[in-house]
Amino acid sequence: MLDLNNYAKWQKMSINRKSIAVFLGLIITLMSFSSYYEFASNRINNRDSSENISKKKIPLTSNYHSPISILSNTDLDDFDNKTGSGTELDPYIIQDLIIDGGGFFSTFIIKDVTLYLTIRNLTIFNSLDYGFYIEDSPNLNLLSNKIYNNSDDGIFIDSYSGGGINITNNNIDNNMGEGIYLYYFGSSKMTINNNNIIDNSGNGIYLYYSDGAEVTIKNNTIKDNANNGIYLYRCDGAGFAILNNDITGNHDHGLSLYYSDYNKIIGNNISDNLDNGLIIWLSHHVNISYNFLSYQSRGIHLRDADYADIFNNIIIGRPFT
Repeated sequence: MLDLNNYAKWQKMSINRKSIAVFLGLIITLMSFSSYYEFASNRINNRDSSENISKKKIPLTSNYHSPISILSNTDLDDFDNKTGSGTELDPYIIQDLIIDGGGFFSTFIIKDVTLYLTIRNLTIFNSLDYGFYIEDSPNLNLLSNKIYNNSDDGIFIDSYSGGGINITNNNIDNNMGEGIYLYYFGSSKMTINNNNIIDNSGNGIYLYYSDGAEVTIKNNTIKDNANNGIYLYRCDGAGFAILNNDITGNHDHGLSLYYSDYNKIIGNNISDNLDNGLIIWLSHHVNISYNFLSYQSRGIHLRDADYADIFNNIIIGRPFT
């Protein structure tokens, strides 16, 4: 026979066990959810932290720069994007910039700077005026720059004396004026070495008026320019030397000297220019030796040129008059 009192006790104990089980299950579930939430939160925080660290390690940078105008030593000292100290042994260096002239301005102006400055690996283009405009700044190196599609000269250098400017390993092409134009420079030094000066709308290199300077133009490729490959006007002195250049395919003379005495033209390849290979006009005491000249209107054309020293040249086609 069923004991009702015992049955009631048993049923109460059973209910209590179920309640305890449900309660324990709820606690375990809450603990699990809390652990998962903490784990997920840590993952999110760690990911955000990693992304922030990554952003700090790899800042966004650009080599593009607006046109530059440096008009004094103070301007150069204050210019941020440079290294060095401006001395002969530790020159200031501006490098690795891309400068779009934007259809106006000279892209890079340097004026009245006597500190030592090297400009290298720049890309200069799309100026309404000059690529480089340089005035009264004698201690300058232009190295391995690309200068193209400017509406006037690629490099224009005005009025400097003393010191020395070095233009080496540059590509100067498709400018609407001269490739390189040196205007009115005095007793100074200049080296134009190993440049590609191609397809400019003026002369490849134009030197205007100097007396007593030391200028060496050597190892350049000067071709397909609309006027002369090289043109010297009133550039006198034994310090002028044009050596080992390839001067080809220019639409006027390969090399033209006008009122320029005591120049040396040695070891050049002067070929396939539309007019004369060399024209020496009212220029005296010029040394022309060891050059190769071929397939031009005349190899060498002398006009009122006295005391020219011409020897050991190879001339194919019409030789000289």
